[in-house]
Amino acid sequence: MLNHHSDYTLVYARYETHYGEEQSRLSREISIIANEGQEIQWTKPLISVLSLRAADQYTDRLEALFVDEFVYGHAWDAFMTSCMKGWKQSSFSSAALLLCVLFQHR
Repeated sequence: MLNHHSDYTLVYARYETHYGEEQSRLSREISIIANEGQEIQWTKPLISVLSLRAADQYTDRLEALFVDEFVYGHAWDAFMTSCMKGWKQSSFSSAALLLCVLFQHR
């Protein structure tokens, strides 16, 4: 016997995946909604160059994550965990390099 929360979760999952519809979402990565609006494209190359291509990896991962402007919580949590780990590592490396440069000039 399912409780109220389980019933709601099941119904909402069916809603999210378009269960029983002609175009159901068989996988999180499959787009089923036509994208009519285009985002501003001229900023992508500019941001890419300014970030020394670091933004490209995040843009690709975010586009794969936000299929039909919809994201699953577990996929978002995994993405943010990996981003935070990378950002921490970059911050520590940058701080260590900065300290080396500062102490070298003394």
